Amino acid sequence: SATAAIPAPAQCTAVAGIRSIQVAWNVVPGATSYNLHRAASANGPFVPLRLMTTDTTALDRGLNAGATWYYRVSANINGTEGAGNSPVAAATATTGLVARWAFDETRNAVIVDSSGQGNHGEMIGGAQRIVGQRGGAMRATAVRQFASVPLDLSRYLDTNNVTVTAWIRSTTMPTGFHEMAVLGGSSLYGIVGSDGKIGLKVGDQGRVHSNISVLDGQWHHVAISRRSDNAIRIWIDGLLSKSGQLPVASESEMFTVHDLGRGGYLNGDNTAWLGDLDDIRIYDRILEGPEVSLVMTDQSLGQSSVVAAEAIAPSLVHAVAGVD
Repeated sequence: SATAAIPAPAQCTAVAGIRSIQVAWNVVPGATSYNLHRAASANGPFVPLRLMTTDTTALDRGLNAGATWYYRVSANINGTEGAGNSPVAAATATTGLVARWAFDETRNAVIVDSSGQGNHGEMIGGAQRIVGQRGGAMRATAVRQFASVPLDLSRYLDTNNVTVTAWIRSTTMPTGFHEMAVLGGSSLYGIVGSDGKIGLKVGDQGRVHSNISVLDGQWHHVAISRRSDNAIRIWIDGLLSKSGQLPVASESEMFTVHDLGRGGYLNGDNTAWLGDLDDIRIYDRILEGPEVSLVMTDQSLGQSSVVAAEAIAPSLVHAVAGVD
């Protein structure tokens, strides 16, 4: 039975995640547990999602991207539920995925963007298709072997909250190189220094890198997030390796970039990636640790559209990208 003497939480929030929504509410003094209810409409009907939970947060997983869900919370004292409910909070589950290149095509040089955003690209300079960590992958054995895409990557990489993830494999730094980059604008993502540690570099102003080397000939899953204030986090194989802060790049340092497998400097050959790349993704939000693990294990696909490579004209992709 319910009793009006037990107040409901005064606040309830819902924050969208990758096919999930994080719900949180305030502590009610004297409450011993809470009941979380969910509905597909603001007017209900609300059905139980968590009952008698002692937490003040809950992660609602396995949701369809684009679906909006509504939540409210009541409080219990010793098993007795209060009469009231918190204000209703709502969020729309999303992937935040703006680009994904899986390199799983089997014909011609086209690489398909399976995010549904249409950012299809083309492998350049004789880059090879190989068996990757997950399906196919791209191998570059020379500085002019990379992939070119029409999307200006700097629109995401240089100014906004962003997370870049990829599977990478390489061995040693090429003779004469001091760094290699997976991709980048004025900021270089997946920049590997002569010490073999991977991270992010903004212009010439600094670098945040992992605590371990990735140049060991093994596949590694890397995830690099950058907040708009240049707070950086780097995950290697699902584990947080390093957090740090970089200066914000000036507008004069920014320029467009369209390449996967080399940096965005005017002479991209100086930061070319030599090795293997698989399943490169860009998210327009900060991924948290559990979400990085979901991406690594491919439980959070975000693969909303599959387009046959044969249906895309490589010459058109090449022309849009403006490869030099």
